[in-house]
Amino acid sequence: DTEALRKMAAAVKVTDFKPKELKIKVDDKDTTQEGCLDDDEAVRQLIAEMRGLGATLKDSSPCIPADFEKDDDSNFHVSFIAAAANMRARNYSIPEADFHKVKMIAGKIIPAIATTTAMTTGLVSAELLKLVNHKDRKVEEFKNA
Repeated sequence: DTEALRKMAAAVKVTDFKPKELKIKVDDKDTTQEGCLDDDEAVRQLIAEMRGLGATLKDSSPCIPADFEKDDDSNFHVSFIAAAANMRARNYSIPEADFHKVKMIAGKIIPAIATTTAMTTGLVSAELLKLVNHKDRKVEEFKNA
């Protein structure tokens, strides 16, 4: 919903930009250590926060992956894909796709992946058979590029 997004965006508080004191090396002989002092502190805070989150996740129930089902509209899988694709399309000023077009494209991706995987597996198996059936030859003799 465009109007709801507009209201949420209007409620965001944007703080004034304050540039960091950044040290940059001028040449290879310069011994200045690059970076910002506050970067190290930010990394330390993030590490501490992640450790705390890791401890709380141990007590929570494990994540269970959901199988992608394009034909079941009640799980909102295709709706999410359509929304994400259209946000990206707006961001890059390219034409947006409607729900049914996204559903059609999503339905073609999985067979394409399966076909590509099968073809690659077949080619690898053919190369493996060459190596097994011609044990007396060197691997380098099979290279053609």
